[in-house]
Amino acid sequence: MVHTSPITRRRFLAGAGGLALAGGLTTARSFAQSGPEIARGGRFAQSVASGQPTTNGITLWTKLSELQRPGRMQFEVSTEPDFRSVLIRRSVTPDAARDFAITTRVESAKLRPSERYYYRFFTCDESSPVGRFRTARPADSQEPVRIAFFSCQDYESGF
Repeated sequence: MVHTSPITRRRFLAGAGGLALAGGLTTARSFAQSGPEIARGGRFAQSVASGQPTTNGITLWTKLSELQRPGRMQFEVSTEPDFRSVLIRRSVTPDAARDFAITTRVESAKLRPSERYYYRFFTCDESSPVGRFRTARPADSQEPVRIAFFSCQDYESGF
């Protein structure tokens, strides 16, 4: 006796694959939404700063004021000032104990020695001014070094 089923093996595998994909998307969405929401409002009144360059890294800083809803914010690093091609996009959480200041270290193989990059921070509805930095030269570089120095008026607080 031959038993025929309305479901072929091909249809079964296609359906199982679709269910697995849907489950994966649900998991990815819930993972992306875990943690605090993106901050709303805020002003970047003190602009942005960068420092401590290495051949593939930089430290970025900003400070938010007048937040409507605390939460995380994002930053982007690009090779272009208009951010047509974003190399790095990450979320960071401002520190309420430090008046919502952010200091984040960015290390990435996408950053190349002695190259200029642009960066910005943003909340749901506000964007910081665009900053720029240059990664450090390779150790064997023969290019002359220029040094700049500045001191912050709030050095007693560790800034």
